[in-house]
Amino acid sequence: MRAKTRMLAFSAVATAVIVPLSALPAHAETYVYKNSTQVAGNYAGVVFYPYGDNFKVWNNVAGGRAFVSWNYKDIDDSWKNVGTVFHDQSPRVINVEMVEGRQIYFKVTWTDEYNIAPASPIVYFRTGGANP
Repeated sequence: MRAKTRMLAFSAVATAVIVPLSALPAHAETYVYKNSTQVAGNYAGVVFYPYGDNFKVWNNVAGGRAFVSWNYKDIDDSWKNVGTVFHDQSPRVINVEMVEGRQIYFKVTWTDEYNIAPASPIVYFRTGGANP
């Protein structure tokens, strides 16, 4: 009987610890604070320059196009697609007007007329101004 009581007490403590950890957002550790990202295989990539709000996009594969998608972190806004960069235009700098002192998520996608490669990992970085 005594062993059962200890087991029940341990289960209650373990549950109390596990529940709060599982309540964390699933994506909390998947986004890296970084100003660049690229598609697997280096089909395309992007570097974000916060002073001037510029994306420098490259496309390394002829016949396809690359574009950047971005949105503000911690704001309920939709993803915005900017620029289409063809291989012969690569690299290309794309200027976007953004709110200063915020953070953004962004990624690059490469596609051709037949398929779309998996997008790059999503990263986040600050826009110009003070880091929030």
